[in-house]
Amino acid sequence: MRAGTGTHRIELRLNAACPRPRAELVLDDALSVRLACLAALSAAKPTLSVRLWPTPYQSGRMALLLAILDVLAEHGGQCVNTRHIAAELVFPGAQIPDRAIEWKSSSLRRQTQRLIAAAKSMRDGGYRHLLHGQVAAVTALGGSGPP
Repeated sequence: MRAGTGTHRIELRLNAACPRPRAELVLDDALSVRLACLAALSAAKPTLSVRLWPTPYQSGRMALLLAILDVLAEHGGQCVNTRHIAAELVFPGAQIPDRAIEWKSSSLRRQTQRLIAAAKSMRDGGYRHLLHGQVAAVTALGGSGPP
């Protein structure tokens, strides 16, 4: 939020025990400005709450995409085994085909490939939709359904 000559950031946190967002403010010389920003945010909350808070499905999907990006980053650009990502992250506990011919034609493989593509798309700029409150656009990257 802009106030005067500077930009002030307010962090809102959600707690599972209390579904209403909480704000923490630093008690410093700019407290009056921070309180004014928080008051403005509070007045705008009815329009912001719909746009900024992802649904449980959207949160889970974004967490999955970030976990996939973590695995990709760990391998530093080397070829990552799609089967490993499927078994460890996307379908834990599922029976992943052992034979190559079964894996190549598996819907689990195609779903994992779509999720990897969605994670890369988010990394390469799709996250910007979040900055504009377009959570649905981020979770729709790759066009795949729930894992």
